[in-house]
Order: sequence, then C-alpha cells, then structure tokens
Amino acid sequence: MRSICLALTLAVACCASNLEPSNARVDLFIGGDRFYLPLENPRGYIAHIPMARGADFSADDSRVSVKKTKNGFEVRYDGAALTLLSPEYVEYSNLSFEPVAKLDGEEVQITPSSVVAARESIEIMPKEGVRVNVIGYSSNLKNESGVRIALGELDARFAVDRDGKIFRVEFYEEGARKYIGMFLVDFSSKPQNIPELELGKQEAATPKLVAKSSEPISLRLTLNSNAEVKMRKSGEDAGRGKAALIMFFSEDCKPCVAQAKLLELLREKYQEHLRVASVTVGDENGRALAKMVCGAENLPYILLVDSRGELIKDYSGLVPVEMLEYDVKTLLN
Repeated sequence: MRSICLALTLAVACCASNLEPSNARVDLFIGGDRFYLPLENPRGYIAHIPMARGADFSADDSRVSVKKTKNGFEVRYDGAALTLLSPEYVEYSNLSFEPVAKLDGEEVQITPSSVVAARESIEIMPKEGVRVNVIGYSSNLKNESGVRIALGELDARFAVDRDGKIFRVEFYEEGARKYIGMFLVDFSSKPQNIPELELGKQEAATPKLVAKSSEPISLRLTLNSNAEVKMRKSGEDAGRGKAALIMFFSEDCKPCVAQAKLLELLREKYQEHLRVASVTVGDENGRALAKMVCGAENLPYILLVDSRGELIKDYSGLVPVEMLEYDVKTLLN
C-alpha cells in the first residue's frame, strides 16, 4: 500500500481505501438506462447530469438511496453520502442507436449505458442526425464526433470518478436539445514507470519544512527519496480534533492560487471545525514525489481527512468550492 504520514496534529493515511460501497460493483441508472454511473469511486459532486424531470433512479443494490435536495440529488449507500448529482433537465429522444468509436485506433461498436476501456484516445464515428458531446473536452465544435481525443485533452474536473479517469460521452439529436443516451470511457489503466512502494523496506526521508508559526509542524514520508517538500500552515489554531483540508500546491501554479482562495473561504466559514493546511511542492522532484506517493496527476491536489486523521476523499486539479463545501458539510454532520 502506498502511504504517507502527515503530522499536522493529525495522522493522515494518504492512500487508504476510498469510500466504496463494497467489493462488488454497484451501478446507478437514471431514466431507465438513459444515464449510467458506477458507484465504486464517484466524485463528490457531478454536474450537468442529463435527465428528464421526474426521471426514475434505480440501482442493483437495495442499500443505494437517492434523495432530492435543493442542490440536486444526493446519492447514499447504506446511509453514507457518496455523491451529489446536479441535474440538467432535458427532453428524452425517441431515437435509438449503438454508437461506433475508435478506442486507441481500434473501431468497436458500443452498447449504450456501458463503460469501455481505452489507454490513450477515443474517437466517436459520425452518425447522421446525432450530435456528440464528450464531457471534459474543450472545443468550439458543436458536434465532437470524428475528432480523436486524447486523455491529456480531457479536463479531469469533469470526470465522474475521483481519480479523474472516467469520462462521459453523450448523444443528442442534431439541431435539438433532445437527449439520446451515453456511455463512459475509462482511461484508468495502471500508470507506467511509477515504482511500487513496499513499506518497511525504505528508509524514511525527512524533508525540510517551512512554517509560518512557531507551532511545530512535521511531515514524514515513508519513501526513500531526496525530494524536498516545503510546508506552511494556514491559520493559527492547532487544529486538534478537527477535520482538515490539506492541499499540495506549487507557487507558480495559477489553479493552485485560485484554489487557495477558495480554501480560505471554507476555513473562515467552518473554522471551529475545520483546519486548512498547505504543502508546497517545491520542484519537479517534489511533484514526482506527490504523484508517486498519492497518485496526484495534477496540482492542486487536496486531501480531506476527518478529526481522527483518516482520509475521506482526495481531489486532483482545481475543485469547485461547492463540491468541497458539500463534502465538508457531509463529513462534519
């Protein structure tokens, strides 16, 4: 297991088990089989879910429940919050078809409301009368069919999973707002050239620390590495018995600067129950270290931990404050 121990008056297990319903696959369907979402590792907040008003929700496990709130639809498993779905209300189309796509250059026919695997790229074959929208791909195209889209061109913030690897491909009637259906493409094959860590066999590295307070703050990495990681604390409270948001960032990273402002808003609003801290990743070695230890693909990289120091969720890339606040409120409640 890959792990780090952040002593922020907390003991954080970085790569602890995610909040998962069970070892078995659990799926959620909306509007019959118009929209499909696996629930093993969903993001805490997923926006623009196409659904008709009054659409039904179904799951293959009776412990899954969906409750309408003022912010969307809250999905829970056995009472524990999994994700919040923000709807985008549409009219369902009567068209039915099975899309054809090139996965890493190989052409295959895809069953709607399913998940397919790709390592590097996907290209949806054009279909007359059908408009394609690949969620997370930024372009000026009204129809994104016939375009080879690589994983690196997809914004991880729009993935349906917390790892930023599973993306939605949606289909609409050309020239209309009517929604036909979707499928998911999963790019989560194991990263290459990242060494596995066998804890207990490496010497512990003790990176240099920089803190803005006289209160001692320590960071210990169970990893044989000489990478330097700098750390500074936000706020003056010791944070004992509090939940915490911990952000890995770089000072030359513009999304990190924007994220820091959002975290400060949450710290001010929930300061009695929430601690906010930041870990400055100083150079390329430090970035590689954060990726190796925690699997952080993008900065900023944020950990949400409870008052006991146990990892609840992690986020990669710039995260909307609404998503973070929803997860913080769920944890505090």
